[in-house]
Amino acid sequence: MYSYIPGEDPNPSDSGPIFTRKLKSELDINESQIIFYDEIINHLSAKKEATPVILVDDFVGTGMQCKKAWNDNYLKGSSETLSSYCIKKGHVFIYAPLIMNKL
Repeated sequence: MYSYIPGEDPNPSDSGPIFTRKLKSELDINESQIIFYDEIINHLSAKKEATPVILVDDFVGTGMQCKKAWNDNYLKGSSETLSSYCIKKGHVFIYAPLIMNKL
């Protein structure tokens, strides 16, 4: 499955949805494999086995956006963060930004 990292203060102009569109149009990833960030746990809860999820993003600056998405955001319909859910269920998350700061 594929999704994106939301902005620190999510808004419609975030780059995440643009990068998931590129997964479909440029890499020919089936649209059924691309999910909204807020729906990750709902999709994973239906899986019996550990499932990899690739999170796409454009640029890593301070890393706070990813830290918040991983440790602080409680996802829709859940009282868990991605981090706690991953640890509990054994799913694998891969963060795949296009560009990273050397710092």
